[in-house]
Amino acid sequence: LWSVDQDLRFTQSAGRALRAININPDDAIGRTLYEFFDTTDSELEAVAVHLSALQGASGSFEVEWLGRMFQAYVEPLRNPRGEITGAIGVALDVTELKQTQQSLLESQLRFREIVNHAPEAVVLFDPAEGQFVMSNPAAERLFQLPSSELGKIGFADLCPDLQPDGRQSIDVIDSFVAQACAGEKPIFEWMFRDSQGREVPCEVRLLSLEDAGRIVVRGSVIDISEKRRAEESLKNLESELAHVARVSTMGEMVGGLAHELNQPLFAIQNYAKACENLVVDGGDFDREMLTSWLDKIGVTARFAGNVLARLRGFVTQQPVRRTPMDLCEIVDTVLM
Repeated sequence: LWSVDQDLRFTQSAGRALRAININPDDAIGRTLYEFFDTTDSELEAVAVHLSALQGASGSFEVEWLGRMFQAYVEPLRNPRGEITGAIGVALDVTELKQTQQSLLESQLRFREIVNHAPEAVVLFDPAEGQFVMSNPAAERLFQLPSSELGKIGFADLCPDLQPDGRQSIDVIDSFVAQACAGEKPIFEWMFRDSQGREVPCEVRLLSLEDAGRIVVRGSVIDISEKRRAEESLKNLESELAHVARVSTMGEMVGGLAHELNQPLFAIQNYAKACENLVVDGGDFDREMLTSWLDKIGVTARFAGNVLARLRGFVTQQPVRRTPMDLCEIVDTVLM
């Protein structure tokens, strides 16, 4: 606290902030503002505000002095008759406050710098407004929209009506945002649609943050189109590899195949010869036995056909299918 006369000479000074700049209250008494600030410049803000106060105008200023930052307010000092006899001022040491504000500003700048250079798309979503409040360049490229346009929409505006699994996009995304606001960190795959109508499969991570007294949800969005294509390519390669393995196995199966087919062919030949002999002998013959042998020829021929059909299916290039099998049926076939 201080006061000056019309010559800008200190008439009193007091206050704890004086100790921060190593000045005793009495040191300033009798000195002018010019001497105190070691200047002759009447346009120096601290001096100019006092001169304005002598003309009846209140004013304020900030000044960095002796390593500290002060925020000051000055107004006219009047006698009981209302005449201006000087000026009176009060200053608050705001050094720590300014340092905190500067640190916060630098932190915000670092955050924006990190976000802007992040390889993935990053957006800040305000659940109360249903709109994005910030987006980085990667988000602009992913959704094919400038940040000014993204600031007018939200998650629901960038989705098809239905997700690939048939769920309503707007209901599900609202549920994920609610989870994030409740303190959870949902991670999920999501189908977005950019401004050109192209559907883009993505992996999304949500996290709630506090920004200027409000809760916002940060969304990190990664385009997994290439990952999906790689997975599909891998499936195709696995199918092709399985096909190559089956064909390769055919070389090892040739011997067994000859055995598998020779057995039913030899049986058909024997039954046919037996039938021929039975008929050629003439006279009465056992028609029931003939019918049984002819039936066995048909069954055995079908068995041989099934062997070839199964072999053809084995070497055909097709996706690997796993199905339940009846072990009893397999054993019965072997015994037959």
